Amino acid sequence: METEYTAHEYLEVEQNDAQFVDQSATNQYAIHQFRKQNTNNIDPIEIIVDIRSSIGCSAQTVYLQVLNRNSGSWETLDSNSTALPNQEFTLTGEVISNVSYYYSPSYWVAFRVYQYAWR
Repeated sequence: METEYTAHEYLEVEQNDAQFVDQSATNQYAIHQFRKQNTNNIDPIEIIVDIRSSIGCSAQTVYLQVLNRNSGSWETLDSNSTALPNQEFTLTGEVISNVSYYYSPSYWVAFRVYQYAWR
């Protein structure tokens, strides 16, 4: 990943406080990839992320995905194709069946949020 979060940024994005980690991209995908740890691999998986993009979602959809470790593929949980540029919006997702497919052996779940940045 091109943008490594600092320790301070990790704390900021963990809270719902309108703080965002900037990432720039031109003619490529801007991707924020992150993990969430649980204490087992049987609980349903829930995720809520607050997003803001300088590119309107009507121009390029923003996606929230989760990694299915069983198939090795990223699965879309939510997307937004209507938010205006620089407008804050929320993406949410839930996995309630075959949840063990999404957990690593140490109970981490991998997520990513991405948008194609054409400018």
